[in-house]
Amino acid sequence: MKLITNEETLRKYWPNAMVTVKGETSLFDKISGHLMAAEEWLCNTILSDKVMARMVQEPLRGSLHDLASRIVVAHAMLQAVPALDLVLTPNGFGVVNTTTIAPASKERVERLLESLESQRDDDIELLLPMLFKLSEWQGTIQKDFFSASLFPNLDLATLCGYKQHRWKQYMGLRYRAMSIEQELADNYVSPDLLRVLRTRNASRSASEFQQAVILRLREIVILRLTGKDKDLSDQSYYEIVNVLRNNPKDFPEWHSSSTAKLFAPVVFRNKKEAKGYWF
Repeated sequence: MKLITNEETLRKYWPNAMVTVKGETSLFDKISGHLMAAEEWLCNTILSDKVMARMVQEPLRGSLHDLASRIVVAHAMLQAVPALDLVLTPNGFGVVNTTTIAPASKERVERLLESLESQRDDDIELLLPMLFKLSEWQGTIQKDFFSASLFPNLDLATLCGYKQHRWKQYMGLRYRAMSIEQELADNYVSPDLLRVLRTRNASRSASEFQQAVILRLREIVILRLTGKDKDLSDQSYYEIVNVLRNNPKDFPEWHSSSTAKLFAPVVFRNKKEAKGYWF
Protein backbone atom coordinates (compact mmCIF):
# COMPACT_ATOMS: atom_id res chain seq x y z
CA MET A 1 0.00 0.00 0.00
CA LYS A 2 1.19 3.51 -0.83
CA LEU A 3 -1.41 5.91 0.57
CA ILE A 4 -2.60 4.42 3.88
CA THR A 5 0.47 2.71 5.24
CA ASN A 6 -0.07 2.59 8.99
CA GLU A 7 -2.50 3.08 11.88
CA GLU A 8 -1.59 6.72 12.33
CA THR A 9 -2.35 7.61 8.71
CA LEU A 10 -5.60 5.62 8.81
CA ARG A 11 -6.81 7.45 11.91
CA LYS A 12 -6.25 10.78 10.16
CA TYR A 13 -9.07 9.82 7.79
CA TRP A 14 -11.08 7.72 10.27
CA PRO A 15 -10.53 9.60 13.54
CA ASN A 16 -13.34 8.16 15.68
CA ALA A 17 -12.05 4.62 16.15
CA MET A 18 -11.42 3.74 19.77
CA VAL A 19 -7.80 3.56 20.83
CA THR A 20 -6.35 0.09 20.49
CA VAL A 21 -4.97 -1.24 23.75
CA LYS A 22 -2.09 -3.64 24.15
CA GLY A 23 -2.91 -7.14 22.97
CA GLU A 24 -5.74 -6.08 20.64
CA THR A 25 -5.66 -6.12 16.85
CA SER A 26 -5.35 -2.60 15.49
CA LEU A 27 -7.97 -1.15 13.15
CA PHE A 28 -5.31 -0.90 10.44
CA ASP A 29 -4.59 -4.64 10.70
CA LYS A 30 -8.30 -5.47 10.76
CA ILE A 31 -9.02 -3.71 7.48
CA SER A 32 -5.63 -3.84 5.75
CA GLY A 33 -6.98 -6.21 3.10
CA HIS A 34 -9.85 -3.82 2.35
CA LEU A 35 -7.45 -0.88 2.21
CA MET A 36 -5.23 -2.70 -0.27
CA ALA A 37 -8.23 -3.58 -2.47
CA ALA A 38 -9.56 -0.01 -2.28
CA GLU A 39 -6.22 1.46 -3.30
CA GLU A 40 -5.97 -0.94 -6.22
CA TRP A 41 -9.54 -0.05 -7.26
CA LEU A 42 -8.77 3.68 -7.17
CA CYS A 43 -5.53 3.24 -9.11
CA ASN A 44 -6.98 1.01 -11.81
CA THR A 45 -10.29 2.83 -12.18
CA ILE A 46 -9.38 6.50 -11.79
CA LEU A 47 -5.76 7.40 -11.02
CA SER A 48 -3.50 5.14 -13.16
CA ASP A 49 -0.10 3.75 -12.15
CA LYS A 50 1.66 6.92 -13.35
CA VAL A 51 -0.36 9.20 -11.09
CA MET A 52 -0.11 6.85 -8.14
CA ALA A 53 3.68 6.73 -8.51
CA ARG A 54 3.89 10.52 -8.51
CA MET A 55 1.24 10.99 -5.86
CA VAL A 56 3.39 9.50 -3.13
CA GLN A 57 6.13 12.00 -3.94
CA GLU A 58 6.28 15.37 -2.21
CA PRO A 59 5.26 17.52 -5.22
CA LEU A 60 1.84 15.85 -5.35
CA ARG A 61 1.12 15.88 -1.65
CA GLY A 62 -1.59 18.19 -0.40
CA SER A 63 -5.19 18.31 -1.58
CA LEU A 64 -4.78 15.73 -4.36
CA HIS A 65 -3.07 13.28 -2.02
CA ASP A 66 -5.65 13.89 0.71
CA LEU A 67 -8.59 13.39 -1.65
CA ALA A 68 -7.18 10.10 -2.90
CA SER A 69 -6.51 8.94 0.67
CA ARG A 70 -10.03 9.84 1.77
CA ILE A 71 -11.47 7.93 -1.17
CA VAL A 72 -9.40 4.85 -0.31
CA VAL A 73 -10.47 4.89 3.35
CA ALA A 74 -14.15 5.50 2.55
CA HIS A 75 -14.19 2.77 -0.11
CA ALA A 76 -12.38 0.35 2.20
CA MET A 77 -14.71 1.05 5.12
CA LEU A 78 -17.72 0.52 2.87
CA GLN A 79 -16.53 -3.05 2.41
CA ALA A 80 -15.23 -3.54 5.95
CA VAL A 81 -18.01 -2.05 8.10
CA PRO A 82 -20.45 -4.99 7.77
CA ALA A 83 -17.78 -7.24 9.31
CA LEU A 84 -16.86 -4.82 12.12
CA ASP A 85 -18.65 -4.21 15.41
CA LEU A 86 -19.26 -0.46 15.64
CA VAL A 87 -20.28 1.71 18.54
CA LEU A 88 -21.75 5.21 18.40
CA THR A 89 -19.59 7.52 20.53
CA PRO A 90 -20.10 11.23 21.30
CA ASN A 91 -17.61 11.96 18.50
CA GLY A 92 -19.13 9.61 15.96
CA PHE A 93 -18.74 5.93 15.11
CA GLY A 94 -15.91 3.85 16.52
CA VAL A 95 -14.81 0.23 16.34
CA VAL A 96 -15.80 -1.86 19.33
CA ASN A 97 -12.74 -3.25 21.09
CA THR A 98 -14.51 -4.62 24.13
CA THR A 99 -17.44 -6.95 24.72
CA THR A 100 -18.90 -4.63 27.38
CA ILE A 101 -20.09 -2.06 24.81
CA ALA A 102 -23.12 -2.77 22.66
CA PRO A 103 -22.63 -2.35 18.92
CA ALA A 104 -24.44 0.41 17.04
CA SER A 105 -27.90 -0.39 15.72
CA LYS A 106 -28.49 -1.68 12.19
CA GLU A 107 -30.16 1.59 11.22
CA ARG A 108 -27.21 3.68 12.37
CA VAL A 109 -24.75 1.41 10.57
CA GLU A 110 -26.80 1.76 7.38
CA ARG A 111 -26.70 5.54 7.73
CA LEU A 112 -22.95 5.31 8.21
CA LEU A 113 -22.59 3.31 5.00
CA GLU A 114 -24.68 5.88 3.12
CA SER A 115 -22.47 8.63 4.53
CA LEU A 116 -19.28 6.82 3.54
CA GLU A 117 -20.54 6.28 0.00
CA SER A 118 -21.60 9.93 -0.34
CA GLN A 119 -18.23 11.10 0.99
CA ARG A 120 -16.39 8.86 -1.45
CA ASP A 121 -18.47 10.04 -4.39
CA ASP A 122 -18.10 13.72 -3.39
CA ASP A 123 -14.33 13.29 -3.25
CA ILE A 124 -14.23 11.53 -6.63
CA GLU A 125 -16.13 14.47 -8.13
CA LEU A 126 -13.55 16.86 -6.67
CA LEU A 127 -10.61 14.69 -7.72
CA LEU A 128 -11.41 14.29 -11.43
CA PRO A 129 -11.03 17.97 -12.48
CA MET A 130 -7.66 18.03 -10.74
CA LEU A 131 -6.52 14.95 -12.65
CA PHE A 132 -7.37 16.52 -16.01
CA LYS A 133 -4.76 19.20 -15.23
CA LEU A 134 -2.09 16.65 -14.29
CA SER A 135 0.51 15.84 -16.95
CA GLU A 136 0.98 12.28 -15.65
CA TRP A 137 -2.70 11.54 -16.27
CA GLN A 138 -2.57 12.47 -19.95
CA GLY A 139 -2.39 9.48 -22.27
CA THR A 140 -3.65 7.01 -19.66
CA ILE A 141 -6.58 4.69 -20.26
CA GLN A 142 -8.25 6.20 -17.21
CA LYS A 143 -8.11 9.70 -18.70
CA ASP A 144 -9.36 8.38 -22.03
CA PHE A 145 -12.27 6.69 -20.26
CA PHE A 146 -13.56 9.84 -18.57
CA SER A 147 -12.97 12.12 -21.55
CA ALA A 148 -14.85 9.78 -23.92
CA SER A 149 -18.14 11.49 -23.06
CA LEU A 150 -19.48 15.02 -22.73
CA PHE A 151 -19.99 14.07 -19.07
CA PRO A 152 -16.52 13.41 -17.64
CA ASN A 153 -17.66 13.62 -14.02
CA LEU A 154 -20.29 12.41 -11.57
CA ASP A 155 -22.46 15.48 -12.06
CA LEU A 156 -24.17 13.42 -14.77
CA ALA A 157 -25.91 11.44 -12.01
CA THR A 158 -26.87 14.62 -10.17
CA LEU A 159 -28.26 16.23 -13.33
CA CYS A 160 -30.40 13.13 -13.86
CA GLY A 161 -31.85 13.50 -10.37
CA TYR A 162 -29.79 10.97 -8.42
CA LYS A 163 -28.58 12.17 -5.02
CA GLN A 164 -27.35 8.81 -3.72
CA HIS A 165 -25.13 6.06 -5.16
CA ARG A 166 -23.82 8.61 -7.65
CA TRP A 167 -20.74 6.66 -8.71
CA LYS A 168 -22.84 3.57 -9.41
CA GLN A 169 -25.46 5.64 -11.23
CA TYR A 170 -22.80 7.49 -13.22
CA MET A 171 -21.29 4.25 -14.50
CA GLY A 172 -24.67 3.17 -15.85
CA LEU A 173 -25.77 6.54 -17.19
CA ARG A 174 -22.46 7.23 -18.91
CA TYR A 175 -22.89 4.45 -21.49
CA ARG A 176 -26.42 5.57 -22.26
CA ALA A 177 -25.25 9.18 -22.60
CA MET A 178 -22.46 8.15 -24.98
CA SER A 179 -24.97 6.33 -27.16
CA ILE A 180 -27.15 9.45 -27.40
CA GLU A 181 -24.09 11.62 -28.08
CA GLN A 182 -23.08 9.34 -30.94
CA GLU A 183 -26.55 9.54 -32.43
CA LEU A 184 -26.40 13.34 -32.27
CA ALA A 185 -22.98 13.24 -33.90
CA ASP A 186 -24.12 11.02 -36.77
CA ASN A 187 -27.14 13.19 -37.49
CA TYR A 188 -26.03 16.72 -36.64
CA VAL A 189 -22.52 17.52 -35.33
CA SER A 190 -20.38 14.79 -36.98
CA PRO A 191 -18.25 12.16 -35.20
CA ASP A 192 -15.01 14.13 -35.73
CA LEU A 193 -16.40 17.25 -34.09
CA LEU A 194 -17.87 15.23 -31.23
CA ARG A 195 -14.40 13.89 -30.41
CA VAL A 196 -13.03 17.44 -30.34
CA LEU A 197 -15.90 18.71 -28.18
CA ARG A 198 -15.46 15.88 -25.71
CA THR A 199 -11.77 16.64 -25.35
CA ARG A 200 -12.28 20.39 -25.06
CA ASN A 201 -15.06 19.93 -22.54
CA ALA A 202 -13.01 17.59 -20.33
CA SER A 203 -9.98 19.91 -20.37
CA ARG A 204 -12.16 23.02 -20.06
CA SER A 205 -10.48 24.56 -23.10
CA ALA A 206 -13.53 25.11 -25.34
CA SER A 207 -14.07 28.41 -27.12
CA GLU A 208 -17.21 30.47 -26.51
CA PHE A 209 -19.10 28.95 -29.45
CA GLN A 210 -17.81 25.45 -28.72
CA GLN A 211 -18.96 25.77 -25.12
CA ALA A 212 -22.40 26.91 -26.29
CA VAL A 213 -22.76 23.80 -28.46
CA ILE A 214 -21.44 21.54 -25.67
CA LEU A 215 -23.97 22.92 -23.19
CA ARG A 216 -26.82 22.48 -25.66
CA LEU A 217 -25.78 18.89 -26.46
CA ARG A 218 -25.50 18.07 -22.76
CA GLU A 219 -28.94 19.53 -22.16
CA ILE A 220 -30.45 17.38 -24.91
CA VAL A 221 -28.74 14.25 -23.55
CA ILE A 222 -30.06 14.91 -20.03
CA LEU A 223 -33.59 15.50 -21.32
CA ARG A 224 -33.49 12.25 -23.24
CA LEU A 225 -31.98 10.28 -20.35
CA THR A 226 -34.70 11.51 -18.00
CA GLY A 227 -37.55 11.07 -20.49
CA LYS A 228 -38.25 14.79 -20.65
CA ASP A 229 -37.45 15.24 -24.32
CA LYS A 230 -41.05 15.29 -25.58
CA ASP A 231 -40.91 19.06 -25.96
CA LEU A 232 -37.73 18.93 -28.04
CA SER A 233 -38.55 20.03 -31.58
CA ASP A 234 -36.50 19.72 -34.75
CA GLN A 235 -35.67 23.40 -34.27
CA SER A 236 -33.72 22.51 -31.12
CA TYR A 237 -31.34 20.45 -33.22
CA TYR A 238 -31.18 22.85 -36.16
CA GLU A 239 -30.19 25.68 -33.82
CA ILE A 240 -27.03 23.70 -33.08
CA VAL A 241 -26.42 23.20 -36.79
CA ASN A 242 -26.81 26.94 -37.41
CA VAL A 243 -24.11 27.70 -34.83
CA LEU A 244 -21.82 25.18 -36.54
CA ARG A 245 -22.55 26.55 -40.00
CA ASN A 246 -22.05 30.19 -39.03
CA ASN A 247 -18.75 29.71 -37.18
CA PRO A 248 -16.39 27.75 -39.46
CA LYS A 249 -13.26 28.85 -37.54
CA ASP A 250 -14.54 27.18 -34.38
CA PHE A 251 -15.87 24.06 -36.10
CA PRO A 252 -13.60 23.16 -39.05
CA GLU A 253 -14.18 19.44 -38.36
CA TRP A 254 -17.88 19.86 -39.06
CA HIS A 255 -17.44 21.85 -42.26
CA SER A 256 -15.19 19.17 -43.74
CA SER A 257 -17.46 16.30 -42.69
CA SER A 258 -20.03 14.28 -44.58
CA THR A 259 -22.52 15.25 -41.87
CA ALA A 260 -22.35 18.89 -42.94
CA LYS A 261 -23.38 17.87 -46.46
CA LEU A 262 -26.71 16.69 -45.06
CA PHE A 263 -27.51 20.35 -44.43
CA ALA A 264 -26.16 21.67 -47.74
CA PRO A 265 -28.41 20.18 -50.44
CA VAL A 266 -27.54 20.68 -54.09
CA VAL A 267 -29.17 23.86 -55.41
CA PHE A 268 -31.41 23.26 -58.43
CA ARG A 269 -30.68 25.49 -61.41
CA ASN A 270 -32.67 25.68 -64.65
CA LYS A 271 -30.78 24.93 -67.83
CA LYS A 272 -32.24 25.69 -71.28
CA GLU A 273 -30.69 22.55 -72.74
CA ALA A 274 -32.30 20.35 -70.13
CA LYS A 275 -35.26 18.24 -71.26
CA GLY A 276 -37.39 19.63 -68.45
CA TYR A 277 -37.45 23.39 -67.97
CA TRP A 278 -39.39 25.23 -65.26
CA PHE A 279 -40.54 28.87 -65.52
